[in-house]
Amino acid sequence: MTGVKEKRKVLFCVQLPPPVHGTSVMNQFLTQSRLLQDSFVLRVLPLQFNRSLKKIRTVSLKKMAIALVYAFRLVREMMQFAPDLVYYTLAPHGAAFYRDVMYTCIIKMFNKKILFHLHGEGIFGKARKNRLGRKLYQFVFHKNTPICLSESSSRDIREVFPGKPHIVHNGIPQTVSEGMLLDKKKRRKTRILFLSNLKPDKGIREFLQSLVLLKQKTLDFEAVIIGGETRQISFEDIRRFVSDAGLADRIEVKGPLYGQAKFRELIRSDILVLPTRNDNFPCVVLEAMESRLAVISSNRASIPEIIDHGRTGFIVEPGDISAIADHLQYFIFHPEEISRMGWEGRKKFLNHYTIEIFERNMKNLFSRELRE
Repeated sequence: MTGVKEKRKVLFCVQLPPPVHGTSVMNQFLTQSRLLQDSFVLRVLPLQFNRSLKKIRTVSLKKMAIALVYAFRLVREMMQFAPDLVYYTLAPHGAAFYRDVMYTCIIKMFNKKILFHLHGEGIFGKARKNRLGRKLYQFVFHKNTPICLSESSSRDIREVFPGKPHIVHNGIPQTVSEGMLLDKKKRRKTRILFLSNLKPDKGIREFLQSLVLLKQKTLDFEAVIIGGETRQISFEDIRRFVSDAGLADRIEVKGPLYGQAKFRELIRSDILVLPTRNDNFPCVVLEAMESRLAVISSNRASIPEIIDHGRTGFIVEPGDISAIADHLQYFIFHPEEISRMGWEGRKKFLNHYTIEIFERNMKNLFSRELRE
């Protein structure tokens, strides 16, 4: 039949939930995108090495065996599906990076273009310290243009990639309607939220210590902690700290919540605090902006591009507990600023960070890569 353009084939080599974390969630959004499914022939090779957050970044014989199984599956997909483009979410460092180098070698053997999506950071430091690592990064990116989440995060690859990377901001589905936000109940106490997995580099300890400072200043507030426990920090660790600090009547530890249950807590809250040392483009900040929360987060990676300091929230240096407490105190004394910044954040979310914008940008990028 003439005049019908055949769809190009894209193979997704990606991590999918479980466990639930930023990269796996964004991958799931893409693989389920109706826009991409209508535009291309998609096949997914789900790379799943852990089912629990506690096992991330651990090395075991079982994981090595699983990695080899996926290597054989990748060879089969390259031969049978024969994709025109491979979309791959690359681990930036650690044992997972060397595993990804192995998979990259397989794909390059078939002379196929790879679109690497970098959700994490750490390449700049590793490339400077490790000559072998530097060579491997250069090999991975050779003839392939990576995707970075922001202009700021693109600086992480400047030592190993001489060109200009693609910039695509993350986006999430719109879940919270204007009506849901108008129903927000006025409370006497400011409600402060921590929403992330309980990892040290997410800033849970800094969050708790900032609340201790608020208590010492006899300020009135309530707080809730939502997130899954990890190898480093358990629910029991958090509850013990809260009890020892005399904050048991002010802090509620809820564990992980998903879907509507998570967004109900977001809507009930006033301020999100995420003092992360590790995140590149945290989707939880987008969820908070959608839910009309003011946000306090760290001066690292893409976060200062998401949060407009003094307009949609505040940016603090990683580890600066006093600054977190000072900004929380400001919000407690100026509740009208919470409302103002919350609305400004929601407007920015709707203009820049919805899933529709993200999918459209990714679809255009796939089309561009397949034309070149």
